Amino acid sequence: MIWRIDPFWLVVGFMVVSMLAYVFGYALDRIIREEGFGPAGNMVVLVIGFFGSIYICNAYGIPFRNLQIAVAAGVTGGCLLMSILAFAKGIFYRTD
Repeated sequence: MIWRIDPFWLVVGFMVVSMLAYVFGYALDRIIREEGFGPAGNMVVLVIGFFGSIYICNAYGIPFRNLQIAVAAGVTGGCLLMSILAFAKGIFYRTD
């Protein structure tokens, strides 16, 4: 699915996801403070998780029949990656 998208729409989608991820990353930075990665770091983690989960689903042949399912899979991947990395950061900072 991701390989059949016109390059223009792929860039537009990347920009929209990046803008929304920055807003969400900024809000998340205010909530979790030291456990996070800063607004830009949170944005990068969320964007990598979003597109990474869509890429992995496409690699395994999971079809996205409509846009809502693709967005749900992407948001789930972004939040899951953010949770895993924040948990790992918390564990590493607390162990001496």
